[in-house]
Amino acid sequence: MFAACLASADMLLTPDTSAVHAAAAYRVPSVVLFSQDSRGIMPWFPYDTPCWPCVTTRGALETIPVEEIVCAVDEMIKATTGNKVGDA
Repeated sequence: MFAACLASADMLLTPDTSAVHAAAAYRVPSVVLFSQDSRGIMPWFPYDTPCWPCVTTRGALETIPVEEIVCAVDEMIKATTGNKVGDA
């Protein structure tokens, strides 16, 4: 059921969870919130799928500035719909 919901989604905003992987299988454009730890491991970005990553190196996802997330969502909407944000 969860995968079917993702398959029918126009776009997705999510932290780096299994939802990112499932949405990528259906090429669902996504804004993904990543927490980059100090181990030097790069975040996994969806393959061959539009993605606007928001990454923090300060631990909790709450440290990603809201403005950065809003900007990423705006860019995703513009890129996937061809409309300006706020257009009816």
